[in-house]
Amino acid sequence: AKLFSDSVEMCENVERNFLEFTAENGNWRAVRLEDEMYHCGVTGKLLHPVHVETNAYVFGSPTDYN
Repeated sequence: AKLFSDSVEMCENVERNFLEFTAENGNWRAVRLEDEMYHCGVTGKLLHPVHVETNAYVFGSPTDYN
């Protein structure tokens, strides 16, 4: 695991988090739990439903999503 991110990765994380938080109506109590996430068969990562159900990928395609 990485301890630090470069500025590009930090900006990507902020944009992704903002989109996901907005999809949950800005309510931290309504966050999606792991069992509500989609599982990427390519990367093995969990994907927030907003990226799959709305095709609102923040960066690239779902296989690029890290």
